[in-house]
Amino acid sequence: MKSVALEIVRIAKSLVSYPEQKLVGRGFRLTWGTNGLGLQELHAKGLRQLRLLSVSVWSGGFFRVFNVENFVDRVNDNMSYDQAKASILKRIEEMKVEEVKLGTEPNVMMGHAANVHETKVSALKVEPEGMDPVTVEAKNFTVESKWSSFRVYSPDSDMGHSGDPHYTVIESKSAGAARKLYKLLRQNPDALKTVSWDTFTSWLDRNGVSYEYHFSQWN
Repeated sequence: MKSVALEIVRIAKSLVSYPEQKLVGRGFRLTWGTNGLGLQELHAKGLRQLRLLSVSVWSGGFFRVFNVENFVDRVNDNMSYDQAKASILKRIEEMKVEEVKLGTEPNVMMGHAANVHETKVSALKVEPEGMDPVTVEAKNFTVESKWSSFRVYSPDSDMGHSGDPHYTVIESKSAGAARKLYKLLRQNPDALKTVSWDTFTSWLDRNGVSYEYHFSQWN
């Protein structure tokens, strides 16, 4: 069940075509692009799990009104998550009807044109609004810290080798560890300015940030 939820989150993140558009309402964050949308419930007191609605759209060039822009056109920032969700689902059904009225080719399977999934994710893994990733420069490497994760590659990592990439990576052991690093770097962007790759793990240990090591496997 956990792997399914993680896969839906991954799909929701990858579906939105760039440039991404975003709308933030009362308790939700809606992002959308050509190929799909993600409606994320935001943090509220007492909520340990937050809902995520993802919609992917297949068109194949057939459709004229069955598209993401029309699915979200009645969502506004005064809505709650439930209201925004209801609006999106209603518009999907309305656009199916309109598409048929316009004479869309009969071999197009309207019932499979939009894949809709809703799941629940841990509130710890949902980025609060306004908490954008932080990128800081250390002595000889770069750190991109996100609210729920961080992943740092060693200076000698070679990810461009398509046949057999070589890398060493340090990443967050938990969402809590990621938040701790994020808060440290957001408060002090120069915190790692004099820290080299060789001393990075010692710095993480001193600051109570738990991490994991991963290495490439040479064949």
